[in-house]
Amino acid sequence: MNINDKMQCKKIYRGQMNFFHKNRIYAEENFDVYKDTKVMDMAFISTLHSRTTTGELMQIKTYYEINKNWTPNKVIVEKKMGEKFSIESYAFNSQTSSIHYSFSNSSISTEHVMNTNPKFHITTPTAASSMLFIQTKKFDATSSNECVVVVSENQWFYEKPPKTSNLYLEKLSLTSEPLTLNKSVVQNVRYRIYNTHLLGSADPRKKDEIGEDVLEPVFVYLSQHVSIPYILENEDNKIMIKFLRDLDND
Repeated sequence: MNINDKMQCKKIYRGQMNFFHKNRIYAEENFDVYKDTKVMDMAFISTLHSRTTTGELMQIKTYYEINKNWTPNKVIVEKKMGEKFSIESYAFNSQTSSIHYSFSNSSISTEHVMNTNPKFHITTPTAASSMLFIQTKKFDATSSNECVVVVSENQWFYEKPPKTSNLYLEKLSLTSEPLTLNKSVVQNVRYRIYNTHLLGSADPRKKDEIGEDVLEPVFVYLSQHVSIPYILENEDNKIMIKFLRDLDND
């Protein structure tokens, strides 16, 4: 997908999100969504600015390209903080059902190939593209739904290759519901996300029987607009849309 090809690619959404920790804003994400009108691919391009507890400014840029079936084709994550920087990239090969991963910083460059389920999601630090995997599944509203995600723990240095993990979702609202947001009423569908099939019944300070940390559930208020979330929140943290413009309807 070539974003610079104005004949094929059209910007369809523009928005901004604020990141809060216990009601204090610590990061801001600006994003644009493009659609290739010929092959129907989409690209989510985000820039996140955050200030660390030590006062340093960190910038994260993501490029998240999906095909018409909502499968990630290509994902790039660029991080910069002072003199530190790193670049991670993922390229999906549909013929072999594999992902080619690469990591580089100022001193090293390394690559890794991993096999994956045909339906998966690649996690990134930005929020606008965080819920795209919902479009790949038909959700059972009566139980939890398992989704495969690809997770990298590499930050400024290469520690290990990415791994696949599971998320479990519950659909909390059967149909769209009104949500008052920034003095406007919008339509949303609510979900709850866990990282264990125990669905939050375990003590989050412990580990479940598969050896993974049990995290607090995340509540999602999902928009009708290409699965851009209005709100993502748990007990201490909230990511909330500040504005979302549907450029097709402007």
